[in-house]
Parts: sequence; C-alpha cells; structure tokens
Amino acid sequence: MDIVAHQDTIAFVLVRTKLGTANKVAETLSALKGVRWAVATMAGSYDVIAAVRVSSNGEFSDLMIDKIQTVAGIKNPATPEVLVVGSYYKEAMRGRNDFP
Repeated sequence: MDIVAHQDTIAFVLVRTKLGTANKVAETLSALKGVRWAVATMAGSYDVIAAVRVSSNGEFSDLMIDKIQTVAGIKNPATPEVLVVGSYYKEAMRGRNDFP
C-alpha cells in the first residue's frame, strides 16, 4: 500500500466576535473560498469555529490575512486563533474529500 501525501493545509480557526454578530460572521466566513464550514457556537470561549482547507500554507496565510481578519464583526481581527494546522494522507482517508 502506497501512502501518498496530500498537501492540503487543514485548520480550525477560532474567532471571538462583537456582541450580536456571531451568526453573520459565520455566514460571511462560510462564503469564503477555502472555508469548508463555519458555525456560531453557543457556549465556550469562542463565538465562531471555521474549518479551512486550502492547497498550501501560503494560501492559508493569505486567507487569514486578506479575508478572515477583515470580516466585519470579528472582535479582534489581528488574532483569530488556529486550533489545528496540518496535512493529511490520502490513503488514510481512502479517497474521502469531506474532511473537514
């Protein structure tokens, strides 16, 4: 069995929003290229969690700086937090394209 590295960068971005803007921020993030999904949370330290999958770390950096950090309603746009960044292996997923 050959394990082929898939170079996609995967990240879960944790965002704090201004009061009353979590749903709109989640909608806006969901519409960005590279964001697989974003949801407003109901409890915890973060208001929105977004799953990102892009083709490279450079593309991830551009997405964070040029798009995510500029979304209206993010409380502190300079510092959204990244929970996980990495790549995964195609063989481990057996061709699945749904993560995240």
